[in-house]
Amino acid sequence: MPVKLLEEFTRRRTEELERNGNNCFLLLGGKTPTKSIFRLQEADYTRDGEQYVCGRCDKRYDKIFSLRFHVKTKHYKIPRFSCPYCMETFFTPAPLTVHKLQEHNIDDRFNCNACKGTFNTKIQLRKHINNFHMLGEKYKCEFCEYESFSFEGEKTGDYYVYIDDRFTCKTCGRSFSSQPLVSQHYRFVHLKRRPRDRKCPYCDQRVPGYLRAYHLEEAHNIPAPKCGVCNKKFRYPHNVLQHQKKVHMGEKTVTCQICDKGFFSTLSLRLHMTTHNDAKRFKCSVCGREFRWLNNLKDHLKIHTGDKRYVCKVCAKAFVQKSTLKQHGVRNHPGVDVF
Repeated sequence: MPVKLLEEFTRRRTEELERNGNNCFLLLGGKTPTKSIFRLQEADYTRDGEQYVCGRCDKRYDKIFSLRFHVKTKHYKIPRFSCPYCMETFFTPAPLTVHKLQEHNIDDRFNCNACKGTFNTKIQLRKHINNFHMLGEKYKCEFCEYESFSFEGEKTGDYYVYIDDRFTCKTCGRSFSSQPLVSQHYRFVHLKRRPRDRKCPYCDQRVPGYLRAYHLEEAHNIPAPKCGVCNKKFRYPHNVLQHQKKVHMGEKTVTCQICDKGFFSTLSLRLHMTTHNDAKRFKCSVCGREFRWLNNLKDHLKIHTGDKRYVCKVCAKAFVQKSTLKQHGVRNHPGVDVF
């Protein structure tokens, strides 16, 4: 940073500090330090046993630093991050990264050495490594208590195989479209390392994420976020907005370049693009017939195994697929319910 710009930056930071008193201090070019000048006031919180209760919104925390961060960012609106090249401040690291890329053409993000992932902070990179790259062999020093993890499990694919653009789990044979998905599957299902239940912000009970909205309604009379059109309930308000855009507003943000068909997300577009590909990647090991979709192959294998679970109620004829039974009912028993 040039000397003149640094002097101007320091002068304006000092004026801002004097103007805001002792409630705010932003470190030059980065994150507000943990031991900053910001201190909680008497009206900001109360003690309830071993918990700290916010004096403005009644949220509870087990740690004082969690309460301090909550009060500082949610109620005092003090930015946590600042650009080292100008005076603009941000509450989260993502807008700061975008700002430095667009305004100053500087990319100082953190890259994962095991994959192509890019992250805004070291904490995000560390969480990514813990979630996706901690499946390798664990090493421990013979002379001290130092432990480390290798990336061999990710690079060599000790728990999955990559065939025909699909990641297949070696343990159960289930296939996925991306490596993070098969990694999550292996971690949750086979290693039993599922995410822990989250603590309720209003009581000591720990509930899984999919029951969060119902717990708040039943235990604390806090209405769950729901759609005003169909009254469907969701965990968080942003899920309601996403539901309304996709279902009721029909918003389509991406378009297929081949047929100009619009889709709500890139995932839907990626699934649609397979319809323009004539490649049949799934082959029957019995008769050699090829299929484009794995589900079609699974249904086809039922023919060889004799698994005909759909039986007509009228003539007791059995079929492999439900759609075949439906066609049978239309042709042979019109107007009669065959299910």
